[in-house]
Amino acid sequence: TVVVLLVSLLQSLVQPSQPRGSAAFILGLSCITLFLTPIGFYLNAGLNYLSALVFGGKGKFNDQAYLASLFFVPIGMIASLIAFLGVIPVVGLLIESPFLLAISIVTTIFQYRVLRVVHGLSSGRAVGAVLAPFGLLLCICLPITVIAVLMVLGPVIGNTFSSINQSLLTPSP
Repeated sequence: TVVVLLVSLLQSLVQPSQPRGSAAFILGLSCITLFLTPIGFYLNAGLNYLSALVFGGKGKFNDQAYLASLFFVPIGMIASLIAFLGVIPVVGLLIESPFLLAISIVTTIFQYRVLRVVHGLSSGRAVGAVLAPFGLLLCICLPITVIAVLMVLGPVIGNTFSSINQSLLTPSP
């Protein structure tokens, strides 16, 4: 929460031309982060637990959540500190992105190891249990995204085909 607050304040100081919101809004966002972080952790742990059960896991949720917290908490702190790189104008995002990608990969590998150990899964089943939530989200979000894009672009596409159709129907002199 402190890091989110500091990063938001630094961004508003470094880039004052971009509207970031008032100090009260930034403080409120930081306080919301205080509550959403543990909720997100347990939702993620629950989704991975259900996924492991689907793939034949026999472990306990408490053991899985405890082992996951041993690496999620320190890595989350490191990721928050890396967010300070995003404050650097122009190149901040270019410097920050590879670090966050590496953290995502390391976190996925650690999650694989946790599911494998706690639930006694084979390597293939543990990989499936780790990747299943991503596949589920992809199956849910991709159609919603396609429908939303088609709803926005539908009239534009329709008008384009109408004009093409009209130009084909009218003979040129």
